Amino acid sequence: PWVVGAPEGDTVRVALRVRPLIGKEKIERCSECVKIPNPKRPQVVIGNKRSFTYDYVYGPASSQQEVYRGCTHPLVESAFDGYNATVVAYGQTGSGKTFTMGSGNNIGIPFEDQGLIPTVAKEMFQKIENLERERPEVSVSVRVEFMEIYGEEMRDLLEPSGIEESEITLRTLENGQLVILGCKSEIDTTEDDMLRCLERGSI
Repeated sequence: PWVVGAPEGDTVRVALRVRPLIGKEKIERCSECVKIPNPKRPQVVIGNKRSFTYDYVYGPASSQQEVYRGCTHPLVESAFDGYNATVVAYGQTGSGKTFTMGSGNNIGIPFEDQGLIPTVAKEMFQKIENLERERPEVSVSVRVEFMEIYGEEMRDLLEPSGIEESEITLRTLENGQLVILGCKSEIDTTEDDMLRCLERGSI
């Protein structure tokens, strides 16, 4: 599953995406054990008895755009209304996190098949362009940081060889806000700038 922050009253919403069987699993004659009995209900059944309900459920045939429009697009809209929005991908190795988020190499992949990050970048900069055209007195700045947290280690993906892991620290401010110090920050003015950061950090 991956976690979606929701501005409409709920603190957290959870979406589950079930990936299709991969080639190796088909060769080994594995069978799908997660079923979605009713496409209109966000519920999955594992085996014959255990059922789980989420805020959103996407089956093996779901497209990247279906996932984006269903539960991530509203977060982009709410961010422009002043809300903080966070999407966290969570799951075991091989469960499809990189594919869904689009944090791998996107070169040569048609836009409709790209993940959430490239799609958010495209829509966000389109909205910024429209906003600045309609209201010339408004100026929007986009700052990008890209880091990996694995176990207890934090690594700056925009500066992989320049900053030691020990220099990146997690601090709690007096107001309870968590901040990360020592991570490289870049100002991006276009969608292409952001996607270049994504490509550089995904190597």
